[in-house]
Amino acid sequence: DFSQSRPFWADASGWLGSASSECDSIRAGFSDDRSPADDLEALGWLLWRCVVGALPWSRLAASLGSKTGEERRRLCERMAKAKRAVFKAGSSTFGQRFNHFPTELEAYLRCVRGINSLGGLKATTYSELSKLLEAAESHPAWVEVVTGRRRDCYLAETGRVVWRAEGTSSGVDADIVLGSGSFAVAGTGRTERLEGGRWAEVDRVWAPGLPQSLLERRGWVLVADWAGALLDTRSCGAVGVSAVDAEMADRAENELLTSVLGPLAPSRGRDAEQEAEAGAEELDEELPETERERQIMDIAAMAARRYVKGTLV
Repeated sequence: DFSQSRPFWADASGWLGSASSECDSIRAGFSDDRSPADDLEALGWLLWRCVVGALPWSRLAASLGSKTGEERRRLCERMAKAKRAVFKAGSSTFGQRFNHFPTELEAYLRCVRGINSLGGLKATTYSELSKLLEAAESHPAWVEVVTGRRRDCYLAETGRVVWRAEGTSSGVDADIVLGSGSFAVAGTGRTERLEGGRWAEVDRVWAPGLPQSLLERRGWVLVADWAGALLDTRSCGAVGVSAVDAEMADRAENELLTSVLGPLAPSRGRDAEQEAEAGAEELDEELPETERERQIMDIAAMAARRYVKGTLV
């Protein structure tokens, strides 16, 4: 117990009310309403300290001793926000020295943060927390934490996704990431439209079958696309399923073509190659070369998807 929560949950009078702010939980920086899971999170930050040495917010923690009242509260909130930034922007945002964050440790911290969060598992006593940690090896309880939180999950039924790294702004920079079979990709809730497709930001949490590379770097996956890797989306932990189907992808493609070529006449039986050639010929010759090449690629890829879809039918 790192004094992150009441040492004896059934006896509130036993709470020490003090902690090592450098390694305390994120919730501890915003509220005194803590749970047994905060102890496990504090352990995670302590382990990271063993990896990289003094943490990015160590100087703030050292200055707390002379602070009281509102000033102390603001410093605690600043440290809590810095800890959240490790998950949102990556540990390297604080400098090269903090670039090493073992994936297993990050997965552990994300797991314990999910306990007692909205939509997550509940453990209001240490005995309940112990049961979660003692789950059968064939069904680890932390998997329930990861999949139990209500968030968008995208199911790659074909065992592959189109992925691009954070900081890139073009599908040209994307790669195909393969899995051993179908797998689910958790999303952060952020999506964006880019080059006729819908991209979802990856929340780097483990799921059965998820390729390791999706956990190692921040990035985006194409979830409504023209390249044959259309994903289903569903709310993890919820009963209902909301599919992002081919109709949405077609709508995105039509919007792309309309913006580039203007309204298109209905197709009269042309095959995919003819559609791609016709679309390329109608492009504005005055466009900058790089933009023109990109739009040609988009139209060609769209035609290729329709060709593949037609062949499968």
